[in-house]
Amino acid sequence: MKKLIITCALVTLGSMVSVAQSAAKRHSAPGSNATSGQVQSVAGTSGAEKRAKQMQNDLKLDATQYKGVFDALVEYDKQEKVAKANGPIGEGTAMQLKMMLDQKFKEAMSPAQYTKYEKMKDASKNKAQ
Repeated sequence: MKKLIITCALVTLGSMVSVAQSAAKRHSAPGSNATSGQVQSVAGTSGAEKRAKQMQNDLKLDATQYKGVFDALVEYDKQEKVAKANGPIGEGTAMQLKMMLDQKFKEAMSPAQYTKYEKMKDASKNKAQ
Protein backbone atom coordinates (compact mmCIF):
# COMPACT_ATOMS: atom_id res chain seq x y z
CA MET A 1 0.00 0.00 0.00
CA LYS A 2 2.85 2.36 0.85
CA LYS A 3 4.46 1.71 -2.53
CA LEU A 4 1.20 2.54 -4.29
CA ILE A 5 0.82 5.81 -2.40
CA ILE A 6 4.44 6.80 -3.03
CA THR A 7 4.14 5.89 -6.72
CA CYS A 8 0.95 7.95 -7.07
CA ALA A 9 2.56 10.87 -5.27
CA LEU A 10 5.63 10.78 -7.51
CA VAL A 11 3.52 10.55 -10.68
CA THR A 12 1.43 13.50 -9.52
CA LEU A 13 4.54 15.45 -8.64
CA GLY A 14 6.06 14.70 -12.03
CA SER A 15 2.91 15.92 -13.75
CA MET A 16 2.90 19.12 -11.72
CA VAL A 17 6.53 19.81 -12.54
CA SER A 18 5.91 19.19 -16.23
CA VAL A 19 2.96 21.58 -16.32
CA ALA A 20 4.84 24.18 -14.29
CA GLN A 21 7.86 23.99 -16.59
CA SER A 22 5.74 24.47 -19.69
CA ALA A 23 4.01 27.44 -18.05
CA ALA A 24 7.38 28.90 -17.05
CA LYS A 25 8.64 28.61 -20.63
CA ARG A 26 5.62 30.54 -21.90
CA HIS A 27 6.22 33.31 -19.37
CA SER A 28 9.99 33.63 -19.83
CA ALA A 29 11.27 36.94 -21.08
CA PRO A 30 12.10 37.13 -24.79
CA GLY A 31 15.82 37.23 -25.46
CA SER A 32 16.73 35.44 -22.25
CA ASN A 33 19.58 33.02 -22.71
CA ALA A 34 20.74 29.81 -21.07
CA THR A 35 23.67 31.54 -19.40
CA SER A 36 21.48 33.42 -16.94
CA GLY A 37 19.65 30.19 -16.10
CA GLN A 38 22.96 28.48 -15.44
CA VAL A 39 24.05 31.27 -13.11
CA GLN A 40 20.79 31.00 -11.17
CA SER A 41 21.19 27.23 -10.98
CA VAL A 42 24.69 27.48 -9.55
CA ALA A 43 23.68 30.21 -7.09
CA GLY A 44 20.66 28.15 -5.96
CA THR A 45 22.80 25.21 -4.86
CA SER A 46 24.52 27.02 -1.97
CA GLY A 47 21.63 26.33 0.43
CA ALA A 48 21.50 22.69 -0.62
CA GLU A 49 25.27 22.41 -0.23
CA LYS A 50 25.15 23.88 3.27
CA ARG A 51 22.37 21.49 4.35
CA ALA A 52 24.11 18.51 2.75
CA LYS A 53 27.39 19.32 4.53
CA GLN A 54 25.52 19.61 7.84
CA MET A 55 23.93 16.22 7.23
CA GLN A 56 27.32 14.81 6.25
CA ASN A 57 28.69 15.88 9.62
CA ASP A 58 25.66 14.75 11.63
CA LEU A 59 25.13 11.41 9.87
CA LYS A 60 28.73 10.58 8.88
CA LEU A 61 27.92 10.29 5.16
CA ASP A 62 30.58 9.03 2.77
CA ALA A 63 31.22 10.76 -0.59
CA THR A 64 28.63 8.71 -2.51
CA GLN A 65 25.97 9.23 0.13
CA TYR A 66 26.78 12.95 0.31
CA LYS A 67 26.30 13.23 -3.47
CA GLY A 68 22.94 11.45 -3.25
CA VAL A 69 21.76 13.72 -0.43
CA PHE A 70 23.05 16.84 -2.20
CA ASP A 71 21.36 15.88 -5.49
CA ALA A 72 18.09 15.19 -3.63
CA LEU A 73 18.25 18.60 -1.93
CA VAL A 74 18.96 20.39 -5.22
CA GLU A 75 16.03 18.59 -6.88
CA TYR A 76 13.78 19.45 -3.93
CA ASP A 77 14.78 23.13 -4.12
CA LYS A 78 14.11 23.23 -7.88
CA GLN A 79 10.69 21.63 -7.56
CA GLU A 80 9.79 23.82 -4.60
CA LYS A 81 10.77 26.92 -6.58
CA VAL A 82 8.60 25.80 -9.51
CA ALA A 83 5.67 25.13 -7.19
CA LYS A 84 6.04 28.53 -5.50
CA ALA A 85 6.14 30.27 -8.88
CA ASN A 86 2.51 29.27 -9.32
CA GLY A 87 1.45 30.74 -5.99
CA PRO A 88 1.46 29.52 -2.42
CA ILE A 89 2.28 25.85 -1.95
CA GLY A 90 -0.62 23.79 -0.67
CA GLU A 91 -0.34 21.12 1.99
CA GLY A 92 -0.60 18.31 -0.57
CA THR A 93 2.20 19.65 -2.73
CA ALA A 94 4.42 20.28 0.28
CA MET A 95 3.79 16.74 1.52
CA GLN A 96 4.61 15.29 -1.92
CA LEU A 97 7.85 17.25 -2.08
CA LYS A 98 8.86 16.06 1.38
CA MET A 99 7.95 12.45 0.53
CA MET A 100 10.10 12.65 -2.61
CA LEU A 101 12.99 14.08 -0.58
CA ASP A 102 12.68 11.43 2.13
CA GLN A 103 12.54 8.65 -0.48
CA LYS A 104 15.75 9.90 -2.12
CA PHE A 105 17.43 10.21 1.27
CA LYS A 106 16.39 6.65 2.10
CA GLU A 107 17.97 5.44 -1.15
CA ALA A 108 21.22 7.35 -0.49
CA MET A 109 21.69 6.52 3.20
CA SER A 110 22.23 3.33 5.14
CA PRO A 111 19.25 2.16 7.24
CA ALA A 112 20.96 3.33 10.45
CA GLN A 113 21.70 6.76 8.98
CA TYR A 114 18.14 7.14 7.71
CA THR A 115 16.76 6.20 11.13
CA LYS A 116 19.00 8.82 12.74
CA TYR A 117 17.85 11.37 10.11
CA GLU A 118 14.20 10.65 10.94
CA LYS A 119 14.91 11.12 14.66
CA MET A 120 16.65 14.43 13.93
CA LYS A 121 13.72 15.51 11.76
CA ASP A 122 11.21 14.61 14.49
CA ALA A 123 13.27 16.43 17.14
CA SER A 124 13.40 19.48 14.89
CA LYS A 125 9.63 19.34 14.41
CA ASN A 126 9.03 19.09 18.17
CA LYS A 127 11.45 21.91 18.84
CA ALA A 128 9.60 24.19 16.40
CA GLN A 129 6.28 23.61 18.16
